[in-house]
Amino acid sequence: MNWLVSAEVWLTNHTPDPISFALLTGLTISSWGMLLVSGELRKRVERSDAHRLLLGQLRTEGVAIRNEVLDPPGGYLTDSEWSDWEQRATEWARKSTAAVKGFSAADAEWFRTLDVVGPPRIPMPPQRGDDAIQAQRYPSYAMHDCHLARLDQLIQKYWKSDFSE
Repeated sequence: MNWLVSAEVWLTNHTPDPISFALLTGLTISSWGMLLVSGELRKRVERSDAHRLLLGQLRTEGVAIRNEVLDPPGGYLTDSEWSDWEQRATEWARKSTAAVKGFSAADAEWFRTLDVVGPPRIPMPPQRGDDAIQAQRYPSYAMHDCHLARLDQLIQKYWKSDFSE
């Protein structure tokens, strides 16, 4: 704060006209205010960029997990491969929820809680075996795709927040 007092004393000594003094003081204070505001805006944009980057990385990982069902190496997933897939999908959802909670508890709760899960955006391919296997696996696949869709919505939310605030 001493620098502010020093600047005011210097202005007082070098500006005999009160109107000029008031004008210079106002310009000085408003320019410092603009620097502080622009710094805060820059930090806000950087935080939003970091959120979008994290969400984008999680989305990339989630899409890779989903795509394992769409094009498995042997043409279909065995029961043990499906069990491994479900574990990876569940772990991914948990990790994604924790990451979102790091910057918004409300968004994390919305992401975590799936009320009504609609059909997946990319239909699940037929699984080898009878319809019972398809019916057993379908809910996990649909929930994973619902989480991916919600992650997309969060990315859009944080993208829009850069330009609306």
